[in-house]
Amino acid sequence: MTKKLRFTLLALVATMTLTAAGNALAAYKPTFVVRTDSQQLTSGGGAGMTFRVTIPKDDDATAKVTMYVPQGYGGVLDKAPGTDLGPVSARVVAKALGGALLPLTGRVVAVDPNTTVTNPCSPGQHDAVWNLNLTAAGQQLVVPVYIDTIKAGPEVAFAKFKLQICLPSPDVPQAQGGATFGAKLIFAQFSVKGLFNNPTARGANVFRGLFTPYVAGGGTPNVAGTVETRSTNRLPAELTMTAAVNQRTGLVTIRGFVSEFAIGVGGQKVKLRFGKTPRGVKIFRTVTTDAKGNYSATLRLKKGLTRYLRADVFVPVRNDPNGCAGTSLAPGGCVTATLPSYTLENLKVVKITRKK
Repeated sequence: MTKKLRFTLLALVATMTLTAAGNALAAYKPTFVVRTDSQQLTSGGGAGMTFRVTIPKDDDATAKVTMYVPQGYGGVLDKAPGTDLGPVSARVVAKALGGALLPLTGRVVAVDPNTTVTNPCSPGQHDAVWNLNLTAAGQQLVVPVYIDTIKAGPEVAFAKFKLQICLPSPDVPQAQGGATFGAKLIFAQFSVKGLFNNPTARGANVFRGLFTPYVAGGGTPNVAGTVETRSTNRLPAELTMTAAVNQRTGLVTIRGFVSEFAIGVGGQKVKLRFGKTPRGVKIFRTVTTDAKGNYSATLRLKKGLTRYLRADVFVPVRNDPNGCAGTSLAPGGCVTATLPSYTLENLKVVKITRKK
């Protein structure tokens, strides 16, 4: 073997090794959160549902997102074309604008599904199609969402509805089908009203998201790099409150519990409200739930007074340490799991009275 050939082969091997290492180390760790306006069980209706996606800025670009709404949820998907379903917002890295961070806002609008059967993202007839109509810098970006009720096949074991979204590559010129502005998605949130309703049975409801990135720097989806991320909505979520008055001393002992599916939620700041009328209560103290979700507080009530108590709490998005347990749907495995945010009030205003 000549020295020149040996050198060429060594250079080729080195290049292949570096390329493989680069692909192996390519980062892709999206986060998926789904929350509903109501954290209670229901037998019908159409509460709002919000879908939120976050992708680290330096991760590979996203080619496709498939979101699954679990069994137990219901919904009426067929809305008249042109129906405004709710708001949408997003942030992108605009590669064509020197990597500037670009905010986008707009509305979710129903589309006639008969007009999208030849779409390349998910060809065929769908139960519903929504357009995410986003605007930035005077330009409109339209991102279709294809929605189906799952009636058969392996997906029926874990999901009732499927939503599919495809995104153009930020690394392909716009004239060749690439993204406007060279937009690389790092955040998106959209809400729809009057479509989905909560389950009627208590439980932990796992929303699943499958995220497929592009091969770094190109326009080819990296199917083998698809990862799963989950969002678990534990229903019902409840905030309780009781109050007992010591008639001799006037000491009022307040106790309560913050829970999801009867599991206590620790570390949450509960705002306690106190006032002369049920509607006139104002915050007088904030207390934090213990590891089991319990909270307590005291106050003193003068003789002959009647007052009212109420509580509320905002529970933020949290990482779910056990959310990725079990078999994943994706070749890249489950990479993140969350519990959604919500706000709760105790269902009944508590009346307290100290006798004269």
